[in-house]
Amino acid sequence: MNRGSEWRIWDLHVHTPFSLEHNYKCSPDEDIWEKYIDALENLPDDIKVLGINDYLFIEGYRKVLNYKEQGRLQNIDLILPVVEFRLSKFCGNEKFKRINYHIIFSNELTPEQIQQQFLNALTAHYALSPDCAQQWGGVISMDSIKDLGERIINSVPEDERKHYENPLREGFNNLNLETSVIKNALSNANQIFDGKFITAIGKTEWEDFKWNDNSIAEKKNIINDVDIVFTAAENIEAYSKSKEKLHEQGVNDLLLDCSDAHSFADQIELKDRLGNCKTWIKANTTFEGLKQILFEPEERVRIQTSKPDDKDIYKVIDSIKLDEQGFWQGEIFLNSNLNTIIGGRSTGKSSLLKAIAAKHGSTDVAEDDYIRKHLKGVSVKWKDGSETAEHEIEYFPQSYMYEIAFDPKRRNKLIKSIIKNKEEGKLLESYDAEIESISKSIRENIYSLVKFQEDTNTIKRDLLEKGNKKGIEEQLNRLRDKSSELQKNSALSDKEQKTFDEQVRLVQNKRKLISAAENDLSLLTAISNDPPFASSFTDKYPFVKLNFGTNQNSIETFFKALKEKFENQWKEIVQDLIVTIQSEKEKIISDIQAIEKTDVYKKGIRAIEDNKELRDIDNKIKEEEQKLADINKLEQQWMQMTSRQAEILQAVVDAHCSYKEKADEICSNLKISHDGLRISITTEFHQSEMQDFLWEKLNQRGYGRQNYVQELLKEYNKTNKAHISNFLKELLSEDVVLKNWNEPKSVAMDFFTRNWYNFDYNLSYQKDKFKEMSQGKQAFVILKLLLDFSDKNCPILIDQPEDSLDNRAIYNDLVAYIKGKKKERQIILVSHNSNVVVSADAENIIVANQEGINNKNAGGIKFQYINGPLENTKLKDEDDDFILSSQGIREHICDILEGGRLAFEKREQKYGFRR
Repeated sequence: MNRGSEWRIWDLHVHTPFSLEHNYKCSPDEDIWEKYIDALENLPDDIKVLGINDYLFIEGYRKVLNYKEQGRLQNIDLILPVVEFRLSKFCGNEKFKRINYHIIFSNELTPEQIQQQFLNALTAHYALSPDCAQQWGGVISMDSIKDLGERIINSVPEDERKHYENPLREGFNNLNLETSVIKNALSNANQIFDGKFITAIGKTEWEDFKWNDNSIAEKKNIINDVDIVFTAAENIEAYSKSKEKLHEQGVNDLLLDCSDAHSFADQIELKDRLGNCKTWIKANTTFEGLKQILFEPEERVRIQTSKPDDKDIYKVIDSIKLDEQGFWQGEIFLNSNLNTIIGGRSTGKSSLLKAIAAKHGSTDVAEDDYIRKHLKGVSVKWKDGSETAEHEIEYFPQSYMYEIAFDPKRRNKLIKSIIKNKEEGKLLESYDAEIESISKSIRENIYSLVKFQEDTNTIKRDLLEKGNKKGIEEQLNRLRDKSSELQKNSALSDKEQKTFDEQVRLVQNKRKLISAAENDLSLLTAISNDPPFASSFTDKYPFVKLNFGTNQNSIETFFKALKEKFENQWKEIVQDLIVTIQSEKEKIISDIQAIEKTDVYKKGIRAIEDNKELRDIDNKIKEEEQKLADINKLEQQWMQMTSRQAEILQAVVDAHCSYKEKADEICSNLKISHDGLRISITTEFHQSEMQDFLWEKLNQRGYGRQNYVQELLKEYNKTNKAHISNFLKELLSEDVVLKNWNEPKSVAMDFFTRNWYNFDYNLSYQKDKFKEMSQGKQAFVILKLLLDFSDKNCPILIDQPEDSLDNRAIYNDLVAYIKGKKKERQIILVSHNSNVVVSADAENIIVANQEGINNKNAGGIKFQYINGPLENTKLKDEDDDFILSSQGIREHICDILEGGRLAFEKREQKYGFRR
């Protein structure tokens, strides 16, 4: 099954039993080659590619290839021939004489072509080391090399021979070639090697030569002149250090770990054993696949023990099966990374994507979309073996990101939902809860204000009914004067009359004192229940605005302590006054009672009662005194109510103004950033909505009324509490003229419980403000927003994400983003842009075609698909009747996508690839 480019272990340095030097051992009754092939067949499952290297000879490769052709080695997808030379450069090192130079050939070349066109062409150019005194006959064979080695060993003193290796190895190490000779042999072979070989050197031997003024340029040239560098690392840590060192030295650091196997896997005491390779390459198992590491080394190579980018199997779609007669048929296998769907107009690209989305219940596929009629023949299988309904996908149809970018309400809704799913979402939750609490408090207080307003109106009416207080007091004075005059004419003696008049005067004065005492007691009782610290002070000077150090906390602490202390002292003072007045009042009452018990007073009272005129006047006095007492009581009630009403009204205004204060606090504290994308919020005053509300509720006839509304709108956003307070007072007192069907209470409730502020969610990317970006870049930022701030790791389906982006933005922003995101989540996207497909190094390209006169499908099916990796290449076969199978994936890309060929060239030039 073809899934495009997949991660597999590629071991490109494996020796066979035919090598000049090896440690493959077997018992006398075993066949060494059978044991070797068995060992290769039992390599770990992830090892799919082997490079067979027997130094100057390819007989081992030929032998392994014969086994493969006979049906063995089913576990290995690709076997590549590798030859290894010793270069003549950098002589003189104590430990290593030569640098190892490797050539990995394409499997499309036959062993005969490599032998005859390349290896045989080198025979006349081999040279012996300058320090070797032997002669070289120029014929390369196992026997001749062994003979050379024996002669070299025999030419040294016997006690020195122990320092030499076996004859084969010694002879091979003393045969050198210039790199120019190797290059000439490759280029002079009638172009049969063009594009069909990759060069490498051994890192260990290269590194061992010292840097000096004479060799530094040549040492750099030789490693930079090859495509890749080989190492056989002890472990991952050793590999990482080697690669890091190459990078620091500013030379070619495309370092591959190879087993350099000379022994079987069970010889664990030896490092260079079969299977001891940790190089993962993401590519099709072809030579073209291997070449991809030259174009995208960072994306295509990993050195590690476990499989890279290994996503959870329940988060990856495995395949799509299409089975509707005449409409579409076949099975498409997907890659766990980036799958791109390409094709001409109306070739079924978006249809395939919609079908996958609709099978997963996406509501972004319209109910009347024609693809819904064809879902019965579509089945989606996931990597865990289950079917569609059990899994989640994210689907972004064509123009989806642009539509969100263009619609502020949808954009704000998206950003708000993102924030709510993050830790910062608790700020919004807290804010919403506070706003709800404030609104509830305002509603309750307005109900109280309305009740107070009704009660004070009742008191006003009662006071009017009682009469004018000043007039009653004047009337009382006249009646008392008249009573005194009549009393003079009573039956009392002059002395008794004088005493009685004095007693009456005393009683009247003392009753006035009792009335005054009751007045004071009522007022002091009200005062004792009302805290003396006015809230207007902290409204005028809000401590919350103090920002330096601990000022806010300090002053709040001192203020509260001072307030509490003063209020306690105040209550004690007021309470002491109440006790004193009450005591004095009771004494005055006792004094009145003592006077009323005297004989003279009783006699005088009887005389008055006997005098009808005097009696009527005294009754009138009592009536007026009662009116005056009632008025005083009503006035005290009115004072208490208006005081409490003013306090509640201020609380409503303060609470209403806190809507903006709370919003401003959130704006100051809530900021989120990720990978250049920044979310912030600002407070937005809904002035137009408030204006509509006021125009709907308030009578606007006349310039003065219109000006009143405009002034309120102007001052409101300045948090001018005086204007806001006056508006509420005038509403409750019905001084504001409303339209006929509106009531003051409902207008006040609607206005003051509503939060006239909202959040405007702002985006910026790489310091560019969202509103200043191009439409295409805005759409890209929305895509980042949708994916970067999501906790989901399910597959992503995107239809033409490059819409509205220019090529520079696609290459610099979108491509880089997709290359990063595909490592986290499986992506399936439709694209008509070559940069998205090629530069993003798509692992699996799905080519779509609709049956047509010049674009035939096999079986005449309406929609047909083929898939494969970028490295799948095949020149167009004019004899093939079916468009999809007539050429390779690379060729389809070049034909279908504008700039496809240029995109490939740009990709291959990025790392200076030469072939």
